[in-house]
Amino acid sequence: MPLCLKLSKKAGMIYSLNDFDYKFDKKLIAKYPLKERDESRLLYYSLRSDEIREYKFKDILNLFNKNDLLILNDTKVVKARMHLTDERGRMFELLFIRMLDEEARKIYGLVFPARKLKKGLKLYLDKDNYFEFVERDRDGGHFIFNFQSEFYETLERFGEVPLPPYIDRKQEKGDEKAYQTVFAKIKGSVAAPTAGLHFSNELLSMLTQKGVNIGYITLAVGPATFLPIRKLDQPLQPEVCHVPYKTIELIKSAVINRTRICPVGTTSLRCIESITRDLKEIKNSLDFETSLFIKPGWSPRFITSLITNFHLPKSSLFILVCSLIGIDKTKKIYNYAINKKYRFYSYGDACFFEL
Repeated sequence: MPLCLKLSKKAGMIYSLNDFDYKFDKKLIAKYPLKERDESRLLYYSLRSDEIREYKFKDILNLFNKNDLLILNDTKVVKARMHLTDERGRMFELLFIRMLDEEARKIYGLVFPARKLKKGLKLYLDKDNYFEFVERDRDGGHFIFNFQSEFYETLERFGEVPLPPYIDRKQEKGDEKAYQTVFAKIKGSVAAPTAGLHFSNELLSMLTQKGVNIGYITLAVGPATFLPIRKLDQPLQPEVCHVPYKTIELIKSAVINRTRICPVGTTSLRCIESITRDLKEIKNSLDFETSLFIKPGWSPRFITSLITNFHLPKSSLFILVCSLIGIDKTKKIYNYAINKKYRFYSYGDACFFEL
């Protein structure tokens, strides 16, 4: 059963989507990454002291202690955006969402313009490679396609990096490396776990030398996690998670020893907090789907802090941050960042929240 938490009516509060809106200058949206990943700015906020401090991202080396636990999402972004034509020469754009059945050659995707789709329509990359439209899924928002050739080879050959629409430029060669974490390993995401983009290999090495533990999870990121939502009670599209047993053991140890558990990115947070079983009972790696939508009234089970980027207004990720530290405090922090000209969204700067 999908995890979708209801809004709390604590202290008589009933929330609307407009409660999670904010205004800012769109010039703050980062169109390009910095040359050095760990040179981005880091806004630190402690919930206990209500204190804001400013750092460079590489300064997190001084903000962590021995035996603290960082959790990283090692998913790898695929070249999920493809441009195709039908037999009449009409142009289409297909965004791969996730594999439905590799053996049966079926995928979920988004397609534009959707109104021209009819069952059996073939969309061609070239004369030998095409996708055939099968049907809409149950909610009507995604589409099921059959594919012909080896899928990931086809993406690598014909696809392009699916930069988010707010970046508002064409993909460039440098994006293939920049829009990928240095620890990316498992193919399947259509969006980067962007908080992880700030880590360099050197910074990870120094954290390890300091005695900070690093655990990995894999959550295949879909577009639903960062897009603005239409209503607060809508479910999120499920995303596939894998938690290695080694990471489970690191979480167990951190819980027992009361050391910091800090997910890097909302994807890592949602994956870990979707574990509903007692940690003592888990003896193997975990594979599951999560639709966890974190809203006010939710309390973390495992995490004690979070590293994340700045998120879109009215998105499930902005609502998640508001749920962790409060709507008013979140808006105060975002206003501070706006006034200080922090860079926003995927290629932007980062936040470090201590709970």
